[in-house]
Amino acid sequence: SQDYPSLEQCISIIHNAKGKAFLAHVFIYDWAKDKKVLLNDILENYDIDGIECFHSEFSEEDIKYLKNLCKEKQYYMSGGSEYHGSNKRNIDLAVGKGNLKIKKEIILDWI
Repeated sequence: SQDYPSLEQCISIIHNAKGKAFLAHVFIYDWAKDKKVLLNDILENYDIDGIECFHSEFSEEDIKYLKNLCKEKQYYMSGGSEYHGSNKRNIDLAVGKGNLKIKKEIILDWI
């Protein structure tokens, strides 16, 4: 038996609650050897609404790739600073490591 709901079940629950389903941190999953193949597989097989394009662990190349993908395939963009409260030092809400700054304008299309 599964300990967690499937991706399909999670997306269905989110959509039934009138929410938007975003794929988060795709480029930091260590278990995925080819992250672009994983991403494309998920986008082809699941009803995802958006992709997290901005994250403290993403390279500039990752961000550019994801932003272009969202524009090309018409997915919403989001971002995450990895802020989890005081247990992650030097990371503030909406401001991650380095020069990551998540602009509120990216959510205007989906709020």
